[in-house]
Amino acid sequence: MRQNKQAKAGTEDFGALIEADGYYVDKTRFLRPLLTQTDDVALFTRPRRFGKTLTMSMLEEFLRIDPKSPGGSLRQQRLFKGLDVMDDRDLCNKFMGQFPVISITLKNVSGNNYREAIGMFAQSVSELAQDFDFLPGSQKLPSENKQILAILRSKQALLAEGDLSTLKTSISSLATMLYRHFGRKVAVLVDEYDVPLVKAQQNHYHKEMVELYAQFFGFLKKGNGTNPFFKTVMTGCLRVAKNQIFTGANNFTANTVLSPDGDFSSLFGFTPAEADAYLDAFGLLEYKAAVKEHYDGYRFGEDEIYNPWDVGKFVAEARKLADQGDRRKIWPGDYWTGSENTNTRAIKEYVSALSREDNQKLQDLSDGKEVEVAINDSMSYDRLDRRSARDMWSLLLHTGYVTAVREIRGAGQGGGSSENGEGNGIVRLETGPKYLVRIPNAEIRKCFCDSIMAGFDEDMRRDDANARVARALLCGDCAAAKELLQGLLRTYVSMRSLAMGRRPEFYYKSMLVALLSTRSGAEIDELHEQPDAGEGYADISFTSYEGDIAVVVELKFFGTKDALDDAVKAALRQIEDRKYAERFINSRRIRKVIAIGMAFCRKICEADCRILKDGAASAGE
Repeated sequence: MRQNKQAKAGTEDFGALIEADGYYVDKTRFLRPLLTQTDDVALFTRPRRFGKTLTMSMLEEFLRIDPKSPGGSLRQQRLFKGLDVMDDRDLCNKFMGQFPVISITLKNVSGNNYREAIGMFAQSVSELAQDFDFLPGSQKLPSENKQILAILRSKQALLAEGDLSTLKTSISSLATMLYRHFGRKVAVLVDEYDVPLVKAQQNHYHKEMVELYAQFFGFLKKGNGTNPFFKTVMTGCLRVAKNQIFTGANNFTANTVLSPDGDFSSLFGFTPAEADAYLDAFGLLEYKAAVKEHYDGYRFGEDEIYNPWDVGKFVAEARKLADQGDRRKIWPGDYWTGSENTNTRAIKEYVSALSREDNQKLQDLSDGKEVEVAINDSMSYDRLDRRSARDMWSLLLHTGYVTAVREIRGAGQGGGSSENGEGNGIVRLETGPKYLVRIPNAEIRKCFCDSIMAGFDEDMRRDDANARVARALLCGDCAAAKELLQGLLRTYVSMRSLAMGRRPEFYYKSMLVALLSTRSGAEIDELHEQPDAGEGYADISFTSYEGDIAVVVELKFFGTKDALDDAVKAALRQIEDRKYAERFINSRRIRKVIAIGMAFCRKICEADCRILKDGAASAGE
């Protein structure tokens, strides 16, 4: 049954959503356990696009005191009318509209270097301080507080301090002022707390950012003086190791995608019942099965969870098409693609360091299988450069590319396995809890393949591997071509095959075509895959840009490397016997024709060439 609500996909401001009569999936039932059953500091980690910011906005609206009418709740009664929490009168009387709230998002704190990041940090803090426009005129603040406040409200003043002392203690300072002004303890909400650390790790100023963070979050430590804090709630994608920035934080609760605590497992994302109700509210329940296939499949605690961003985007676009009378075009789109965060870059960088076993696990995941992996539920960003497979699997899990099906009991801290990196002599010991994981749904499987595989093509372009392979083949230098291809195969064979299906020969041919088709200065012309040639179809043929050299390539795949030499010889014979190069040999303008046989066995390549024509023109074209 369709309701008179608006589909406001992607809205992260709770107040704006309600006031615009937008459809809201009611999560207010979690306010009681959040406010009364968690520790003084509560951290929630979920993948991007799982409604964390909207939930934090809802919490802020529920708690926030009205500076003009402290203790009043007229705004809250309007915004929360008809929602679950309004049935809990004791909770509403005690918490609704009763607390000053410091709410800050750190999602924009980034930079190519530490200096740029500090500038963005100062910008975020100054904008926060400016929100409290009633504090400069407060009669309850001493002059020294107002001097600090003036600095907090100015980005330039914050950056002018050489030791950044006011920036580092900004939350503590604001909380003290609000406590003095209202006489009530303060709630602190920090959204996307881990983004600055991700950016810092990627741009090589992680140590400096951790040192700043340790002081910025120093307010979490309980001192001997008056404590102005009532509750601190933080959200992010990954749980950072407590000893990095939260050292000394007392009464700390962390809830992650692996937490068994069922109180909050469906706080972020939609349960099947919530997703169905959303569809039904907009007359789209007939698409229930397709929506489930594309956006369901996550497991948080014991709950089955849909990606809320995807469901909301689908409903908004589908309702628009339905209103236009074009329901035939309604189908779930890939909305998560492109919304991946900067952790994706870190994941891609692991590919070149993975063992054969872990590469195979990536392949199995793409084929819809479940795989067993070791997981680190508390990340340390300065470890990422070590290329630990456990950290890569943890990134995939916490960023939403895979979901945990269940924990493997009996595979705890002592049950690690050794991992031998191919070709680099490095042995890594992977320990920690192990989980059975899988790709959650159809959309993420496509995104997994496309996004992670992008590293393959990016690296090829960056290294100009395509040009070097092409030049080696045009020169008939099979030894050089073989060396280049084996380097790529060692790095990318399993990842590239994710989108190539199950027939290995297609994968290798597609990889070589991808290398050659980009050209990138290699001066390849007339590249053809399976051209009609002689008495059959050659795998690949191409000519030089000038048109005077032609290359015909035949590829073979074998399950054992012992057969590769014979396979190369068979490939060369096939080119000659079936006359794949005949039209090039008979061409007046082509002076040189090269036949190349290649054979592959997973990450091993063998190749040889045979000159079929060299310098002499044949009779007629």
